Amino acid sequence: MNAEHDANTAGRPEEAGAAIAERTLEEARRRLAALDDLPTADHVAVFDELHRELSGVLERLDRDGGADGETGDG
Repeated sequence: MNAEHDANTAGRPEEAGAAIAERTLEEARRRLAALDDLPTADHVAVFDELHRELSGVLERLDRDGGADGETGDG
């Protein structure tokens, strides 16, 4: 995804949420693929960092209404 796509989806929360999710997943996949170049002992730190980042993105999407506009509060 790029800045032009983000600008085009800015007024549509469901598309903006999907764009954020896709970018986040692409970055996570890239970082997981790079684990092969790291010592095994360093893998846990990468997993922990990715978990924090993914959790943060999910919290933001939930707080902002997510892809379907619901907050998940019941």
